[in-house]
Amino acid sequence: MKKIIYCILFFLIYQVALSQTHRFFYEVKFLNDTINKEYLEDIVVLDVNPENIKSYSNNYLITDSMRQKARSELSFVQPIFKNKISKSINSDAFKNFESIYNNYYSIETEDKMIWTISSEKKEIGSLKVQKAETDFGGRHWIAWFSTDLPFPYGPYKFSGLPGLILKIADSQNQYEFNFIKNRNFKETQDTSFFLEVYYGFFKPIAVSEKQFAKLKMDYYLDPYSDVKSGREKVTFYDDNGIEKVPNFPQMTSDMQKMLRENNNSIERNQGINYPVK
Repeated sequence: MKKIIYCILFFLIYQVALSQTHRFFYEVKFLNDTINKEYLEDIVVLDVNPENIKSYSNNYLITDSMRQKARSELSFVQPIFKNKISKSINSDAFKNFESIYNNYYSIETEDKMIWTISSEKKEIGSLKVQKAETDFGGRHWIAWFSTDLPFPYGPYKFSGLPGLILKIADSQNQYEFNFIKNRNFKETQDTSFFLEVYYGFFKPIAVSEKQFAKLKMDYYLDPYSDVKSGREKVTFYDDNGIEKVPNFPQMTSDMQKMLRENNNSIERNQGINYPVK
């Protein structure tokens, strides 16, 4: 990714009366695969609206932009950082949006953060920032926030400090977010195509955390159950485009291996302990 450049037009943030959506962009680098030690990178968006905040991968915005311009079949830019959330202003209740295969779910969680604010200060770009720490999601986090920016938020669910979080990382350096730029919009930005409804097709099914954990485990144990049962019609082809009979045992083994490897959730205490058969 490009070298992080801090926006010199930060003073525009103060034009609260003229803006309905304050959009902040963060570069995220995270250890997705703890087995093969694979780090991934993405851009994460934070939208601060009059009534709510939202956070999601910038690739959803790219796909949505292509959709609005497209005159033919829509292309999708897949998100690398897959976590999508929203919450009402002055609430600690988050909606977490997750997909499993062709199903889309919303899971409500209470995520109030208790911060310890340090006297330690430094500068990020031309802004003075202050250090704060919290324990959240099974990780210890270190944040740097600026009281010059009147937004008590940061990327993902991080919130509750007296200023915008510009940098935050966990103590094991498995997740790190760095602010890169911002934009202000006079009208509240619409995210219904990819957040509230998944790519315009799938409305989220509300489930509890316990129910969602079971759904993830059920999918892991038999990821092709709908296809094998005939509930979903899928035709498989080889590399030459010739129809073939699927090898479900091998396909299941490959899928389970991928799920085990890509299981380093940002909220580590919410991860699924997938069994090895």
